[in-house]
Amino acid sequence: MASKSITHIDEQNDYNKSELLGTIKDIIATFFTTILIILIWICMMIVLIRKDVNGFGSEVLAPILYDTKVNWILPTGSIEEQEFKAEYRKEYPKDYSKRPKGSVETLEEARVYVEDLQGYCEQLENENDTLKQQLFELEEK
Repeated sequence: MASKSITHIDEQNDYNKSELLGTIKDIIATFFTTILIILIWICMMIVLIRKDVNGFGSEVLAPILYDTKVNWILPTGSIEEQEFKAEYRKEYPKDYSKRPKGSVETLEEARVYVEDLQGYCEQLENENDTLKQQLFELEEK
């Protein structure tokens, strides 16, 4: 009777060991599969950024990443464009009344100038909204 229970326990231990090894193999396989999927997604994103799909690389990421170590991801030409914009903004002041007339000579300079004017316009609209709110509060009193 005692030998039957010992052999039964030994068989159960062997079964638990093989089940545990199978579980460990499943965990390792899942881990490496997950890493592979993540690497594939990262490669796909890099390709989409490099190909400049919908301007995401040059319009969205270039202003953020052009002076970092990961700027190799950006599309060709976007780094020079961002450096040009930075130099242009240093050369000409933000105060638009002090800019010389006819200071825009190329299409790229015009694009940068329009972007600056849009930002200035948004700033003025925000100031206008706050002044309207203050006026409304004063009228209520």
